[in-house]
Amino acid sequence: GKSSLINSLLRRKKLAKTSSTPGKTQLINYFLVNQSFYFVDLPGYGFAKVPLKEKEKWRRMIDDYLAKNEKLFAAVSIIDIRHEPGPNDLEMIKWFSFYGIKQILILNKADKLSNNKIAVQLRKIKKIFAKETITEFIPYSTVAHTNRQKVLNLIDSLKNDNTNKIEEDSI
Repeated sequence: GKSSLINSLLRRKKLAKTSSTPGKTQLINYFLVNQSFYFVDLPGYGFAKVPLKEKEKWRRMIDDYLAKNEKLFAAVSIIDIRHEPGPNDLEMIKWFSFYGIKQILILNKADKLSNNKIAVQLRKIKKIFAKETITEFIPYSTVAHTNRQKVLNLIDSLKNDNTNKIEEDSI
């Protein structure tokens, strides 16, 4: 999901490595976008079929990244719109909220549902995450690139808000 989303948003088919097996991202990967900001791909430890010791190593690496990165202006969390969020989804989103990081929640695989079903799932998911730092809930399809521009506009808006905040803080 994550690598496919990065490829879809940046219109680069093979920029981020995709795999049918979850957990292939095992390091923090940086993708410079328009010489302006980075997409940072964190390990998706939730669904990876790796030893618990490895998942714990990833957890520490992610926590360290989130705790120390002052330039982080937003997080994009991805869940499959067809299913209820799992414990790993809940944990990751709460993790970003704990650090006060604004989030965009991408509800991936929207192309697999009818518009009616999307609306039903969207209401359920919004209710589950009502207390978190989620700025927007966006149904998305990496196949059809549904809502691609909406996501890019939102990222740009959050980036500009953060830039203005940094400039105000330094005055």
